[in-house]
Formats: sequence, C-alpha cells, structure tokens
Amino acid sequence: MTRQSRAIIITLASIIALLTAGMVYAAETAVASEAMGDSETVIASSPNRIALLYPQAIGLFFILDLTDKVVCLPKRPAGITDDKLEAFYSTFAPYFSDVADTGQVGMPNIETILRTGPDLVVASLDFSHSGELTRSLEQHGIKTVTLHAGFGTVDEWLESVAKLAEVTGSKERAEKYTAFFKEKLTLVSSRTADIPVEKRPKVAMINTSGNQMILRGSRTTYGFNLIRLAGGRLMDSGDDPADSAGCAELLFAFDPDLIIDDSKNDIFYKASWWGSLRAVKEGRVYKTPADDRQAWLTNWFLSTYSPVGILWLAKKFYPERFADIDLRAEHEKFCRMLYGRTFAHAGTGFDN
Repeated sequence: MTRQSRAIIITLASIIALLTAGMVYAAETAVASEAMGDSETVIASSPNRIALLYPQAIGLFFILDLTDKVVCLPKRPAGITDDKLEAFYSTFAPYFSDVADTGQVGMPNIETILRTGPDLVVASLDFSHSGELTRSLEQHGIKTVTLHAGFGTVDEWLESVAKLAEVTGSKERAEKYTAFFKEKLTLVSSRTADIPVEKRPKVAMINTSGNQMILRGSRTTYGFNLIRLAGGRLMDSGDDPADSAGCAELLFAFDPDLIIDDSKNDIFYKASWWGSLRAVKEGRVYKTPADDRQAWLTNWFLSTYSPVGILWLAKKFYPERFADIDLRAEHEKFCRMLYGRTFAHAGTGFDN
C-alpha cells in the first residue's frame, strides 16, 4: 500500500469517527430542526459557511461575492502565509485572515473542516479521493459540490462558475461575469478566425514545478486552451494530463515565435542555451501579468482573470489587429464589474 493510499484511508477514517461523534455543524442543525417538527436535515438554500478544499477555485468566491462566507481554505497554496494580509486580500477579502487552514491540497485536515461547521463544502473533481470524501459528507447532511474549477478548459471553468452560483444563489453575478468573458472571446475570435493555422504564431508556454521546467500537463492545460482561443499555435500537448518535464531540445525543435513565462522562478533564464532561442533573441518572452503576486489568482493567465488575459495574449500575438484595445481600460472595467472599484496593477500587462 502506498503512502498516499494509507493517508486517504486515514483521512476517511477520521471523517467517519468525527461524524459519528457528532462534530458536524449540519448534524446539529438537523437535531434542532427535528425538535421543531422537521425530521429532515436542513441545508440552507444560500449557504452561509463554506469550506473550500482546493485553491484553484478560490477565484469563484470573488466572482460570486462569497468571500465573507468562507470558513476554511488551504491558506499557504492560496498565497496566504500568515495572518497579515497584503494588497489584494486585505482589500477584497479581509475575512481571510481569520479563516481556518485546511492544510495540504488533496489531503485536507478533516478535523479542521468539521470544526468550522460548514453548510457547504467545495471540492475538486480532479482529485482521486474527492468522490469518497464528498459521499461521506453528504451521507451525514453536509452539502457538497465538486468542480473542475482551475483545471481543464475555459468552457469547464464557466460551467464551474454556473454550478457554484446555482447552489449559492449567486446566478446574477455569474451571468454578468460569463457575459463579460464571452464578449472578449467573441471579440478575439472575430479578429483571428480568418488566420490559417500554419500562419498563426508558434507559442511556447513555460511553467515550473520546483526547479523543473514544465511544458505540458496539468499546469498548462488551461493556459494552452487560452492560447489557442487567442489565436496561437502550440507544440503537441500530448495525451497525458500529468506535468511533463521540458528540455532545451523540445524548445529548439519547436522554435517558438513567442514564449509565455508563467513560472514562479527564473531558473531557465540562467541556462547556457536560453539566449540562443530565437524568441529570446528577438525579445519576445513575456511574463504573465498579475495584479498581486501574493494572490496568484490575480495572474491574468489563470481562470479568474483570463477575460483580460486573453486580450493581453491577442495583443502579443497580433499587435496590429488589436492596436485599439486599451488593456488598462479593459482591466479597470473588469475590476469594477468584480469588485466595484479598480485595483492597482502590479504586473506587466500595460507596459510591454
């Protein structure tokens, strides 16, 4: 038995033990309800206490204005490393300084989750143990919703927005965000649809895992979809969704016209071969913009901010066709739609 399998078994055992011991908020609600003549567990139609189990979905809570309902989340993976929030989080989610930490992504601290008494748990469809976890919670009266959010394609992201909106009573905000996103997708498509595949710029997207370059896999799936929608041409992404190590040979063989750097460090810039790439020589390496590097969800290449991210990409790929697009103005419209105010941009989307 692998370490991960043992951990999952222990996790599920913890769930059963804690639920049996009556430490679940929803179970207490059911008891109170029964005393009033209602024998069924009460699940609030609009949840007031939400447990978020994976950071890729955190942007949904800003889109749907649910940040004040979060009672626990994986803080470190979300970029919250202490109780002092900076910039983005302190401005738009000050409540996050007080939420409980669920710990490791993929193996959350069940005791912590149950102690916070959620009436809704948001989990990922993309983690192997999520099915058992959510079934156990549902059987004991805790409503769960599983999403693709943060993984997969743009369509799957918008489906996740709609799905969470449905169970939280936030449909109006979801529809507003989706309409804004689709407007940008239509704009980009209308200006690039006539370009044959062989005439589109070759784009390499680079990510990292530790000190290893990643050129395809789970870290690039959403980005690859966004690049294609923006009119770029990619190297073969392969059939394996797992992260695949990149190397100089792959990059030189593909000979990209542009390189999108979505990494968290600059290890490859120090490589002896880096300066020999044509895109590097021509100055066509672009770091993805972010409004706050601490809050990685504000990265323009990730799901939440991708409505402005696709415009940024399109301008990089086809500067003449998108010369009239004012990224600063588009960014301000996006922020006003989401937050009701602008937010100082700390990335590079406006000036290169």
